Amino acid sequence: MTTTNKFKDPNLTEEEQDAIIGSFVRQREDTKLKKRWTEKLAKEHNLNREVTSRRNPAKIRKISFLLLSAAAALLFLIVFLPSLMMEDGNALLADNLSEITLNGSRSAAATEDPTSVEILRIQFRDNFQAGDFAAAAKLGEQLIALPAVTDNDRLNLGFAYLRASQFSEAEKTFRGLLAVNSEFASEARYYLGGTLLAAGDTEAGLDELRKINAADGGRLLESAKELLDANWK
Repeated sequence: MTTTNKFKDPNLTEEEQDAIIGSFVRQREDTKLKKRWTEKLAKEHNLNREVTSRRNPAKIRKISFLLLSAAAALLFLIVFLPSLMMEDGNALLADNLSEITLNGSRSAAATEDPTSVEILRIQFRDNFQAGDFAAAAKLGEQLIALPAVTDNDRLNLGFAYLRASQFSEAEKTFRGLLAVNSEFASEARYYLGGTLLAAGDTEAGLDELRKINAADGGRLLESAKELLDANWK
């Protein structure tokens, strides 16, 4: 019996039988066409469903691992790199303080007959430059008690207090210069900030440094920014 005869039914009209046979034929043709194109595409593109199916989980795991590694690296850069790149605040402050030089001090020539003020200034400078900051501070205290004292002498005394770690006295000296709007107010502001930082009052010290602006001079502004950008944790 032919395939067509299988669909013969005496209870159906000829048109109905033709429709059923046509549907069957189209289905078979669609299946054959689909199979032919699948084989053609697989051959042309070197596809192998079975191999692909087996290898997909491994590829997915590899891609997932790479994505997780990249995410971890990015997280490290975001969280830790800025801190690692920041200079340590205390180390930077120590470097800045070690570079303090006296303002406007000079030594007297051998032929000069210096006054007591000048003698004290010379002795103050010699002790400061020798690193005996406590001795320099004591001489500075004697100096500012004299009528001829200047704000320059007071600023230098503040330096000696700061280098001798006498932070309370240094703070008082620098604030005194700010209170009278001294010509050395910019320096006093900067070193007041440094004094507070050295004393451990970080927030107050940084607040003073934030007040430094372009009018205070490029060197002080740059130094203040370096301390403000440093790591104080």
